[in-house]
Amino acid sequence: MLLLLYGITETKEETKETTTKKNEPIGCYEYAKDSTKLRLSIVITDNVVTGDLMVDYYQKDKNNGTIQGQMKGDTLFADYRFLSEGTNSVREVAFLRKGNEWVEGFGEVEEQNGKFVFKNKAALTFNNNMVLQKVSCN
Repeated sequence: MLLLLYGITETKEETKETTTKKNEPIGCYEYAKDSTKLRLSIVITDNVVTGDLMVDYYQKDKNNGTIQGQMKGDTLFADYRFLSEGTNSVREVAFLRKGNEWVEGFGEVEEQNGKFVFKNKAALTFNNNMVLQKVSCN
């Protein structure tokens, strides 16, 4: 009888461990060159993407914030919420997944309800000059 209870306890612990692993970051990715740095840390759970994004373009304001969005095929579309020059802002971001790399998408934007969104997602261009490579999350 004791062995049966012990086995049940192990099963519960294994289930908890599996659930925890499901919510671990799938990875951290970074681009750094010529005083420009992007760092993306994300978790994907059931096609919902959450994480952190740091954007520091050369001679522009540095932004740190969170992202929340969804995968559409191999492309992440997310709201990026960040603080810049003392103002909370929200803008849509897009990243194309290429194996263990991510490439940011750019396109014309417009303001809708206080948020900057892409006018035409089909017309986005992905700058292969700024590829985010997998890095340690530490």
